[in-house]
Amino acid sequence: MSIVPFNISDGELFYLKTNHIKSQPPFKMNKVTSAYFHNCSHNDMCTIWTLLFKNIETCKNNIKYGHDYILNSLDYFDLIIINDFLTEEEIETKYIEKFLDIISKKGELIIFCNSEKKHNLVVEILDTNLKKKFFEKNLGLNKDNLFLKVITITV
Repeated sequence: MSIVPFNISDGELFYLKTNHIKSQPPFKMNKVTSAYFHNCSHNDMCTIWTLLFKNIETCKNNIKYGHDYILNSLDYFDLIIINDFLTEEEIETKYIEKFLDIISKKGELIIFCNSEKKHNLVVEILDTNLKKKFFEKNLGLNKDNLFLKVITITV
């Protein structure tokens, strides 16, 4: 039984996302001392992801602090994970730029996309508007009716 209250498809998505984070090389995992998790559906989700990083000192999420507070603060993060965008209207150049502005030098922004339409919007903004280099990986391979891609931007 999971401590995070999910329906079956959300639980599978969380499992795939967590496995992706765990699959990162140790040198990447060990360098993270501060993280921000955006759009986590439950506080336990943030706790579980925080426990994956052994050197983490600061961890914030928009459940506890609110995204306006985080995006307008003076805090910088080694890692920002966006657990999908809630709406397509949220996916705009200025909004994504705000996340890129609070990443520390040599930090990383990871965006999980649960729909193809949202994924295409993010890719278009990163590629065309912001001209950022990024990597993407399909995490939903061989899964029926499941779309999950991850986009990683290293600053």
